[in-house]
Amino acid sequence: MQRLTHVSALGKVLSCTRAQASQLLDEGLIVQISGGAGTVAGRTRKAVDHREVERFLAALHHDARPVADVPAGLVPISKAAEKAKCPSVEIVHLILAGFLENVARHGAEVGYAAILVDPDEVRNQMAAVMIGLSATDVFRRLRISRNTGWSLVLGNDEPRLRPTIIEGRNGRHEIYRFEEEAIAAFATEFTTAARLATEHNLQVGIVISQMKRSGIRPAMPRRYFGLDFYRTSQIPEIRAA
Repeated sequence: MQRLTHVSALGKVLSCTRAQASQLLDEGLIVQISGGAGTVAGRTRKAVDHREVERFLAALHHDARPVADVPAGLVPISKAAEKAKCPSVEIVHLILAGFLENVARHGAEVGYAAILVDPDEVRNQMAAVMIGLSATDVFRRLRISRNTGWSLVLGNDEPRLRPTIIEGRNGRHEIYRFEEEAIAAFATEFTTAARLATEHNLQVGIVISQMKRSGIRPAMPRRYFGLDFYRTSQIPEIRAA
């Protein structure tokens, strides 16, 4: 309990914004103690072990050369993201995987805010390396939580979200990306009550009630992924209440 950092305080601990901290959680770069249901107290489920924070910062700083002054052409990650028109977390992926050569650590700053990169190099490597969709984009498109999404990616049971894994240059980090076609195929084969409710402009409870009355059971119940998934081929006609 003494090592816990609540997710709401994670940005302050990392020296970044709450939005940037949330991106790190969404992409699995920092892992919460527990994301699912169970006997773990809610406050603990929403926390991160401080050793996990230290591990992440050590990896982020590993290849960054220390500098006393900001070198010409280098900017913080957030500014590079603006210039390269990409999420900050994707720059973090490039740093951790060793795809950026010009990375510095400003001694006057701490944590995430201390890292400086070249936005032109970021732009070039984004185009060359970051193919397809991010995990964050995929989970948002499918209307599923990060915990459910990563269970679908990393688990062995069906259904699965199958990633394209990009091996880092340094051998210390892998980047998970997803092909549009694979996600479209998954969305065609499987659906959720939330997606059906959105498609038919109904409340989720109404959709679930109609499927129960029709005898439709989940293809994979929520105890596996934290969410019920249904095969679209088995979905009955959904009607307004």
